[in-house]
Amino acid sequence: MRIIKKYFVFLISFALLFTAAQIGIGLLLTLSYAPDFSSAGGSLDSQTAFGQTSLNETFAVIMFAAATLAYFLTEKLFKASSISEK
Repeated sequence: MRIIKKYFVFLISFALLFTAAQIGIGLLLTLSYAPDFSSAGGSLDSQTAFGQTSLNETFAVIMFAAATLAYFLTEKLFKASSISEK
C-alpha cells in the first residue's frame, strides 16, 4: 500500500511541476517576443500561427527537470512522514 501511495504523490507532484514549468516558460517567451514587421513585405496575413507541434530538446529538458524535482519532493515528503510516525 505504501508503494501505491508513494507513486500517487510522485505522479501528482510531477504533473504540477511540469505544468508550472510549461506555463512559466510560455509566459517568459510571450513577454520577450518582439514581432518583426519589416519582414512582412507590406502585406500582413490575417491568420495566426503558434509555434511548433513537434517535440524538441527544450521539452525534454523541462520534462527531465520536472521529473527530478518531483522525485526529490516525493522522497522528502515520505522521509518527513516516516520520521513523524516513529
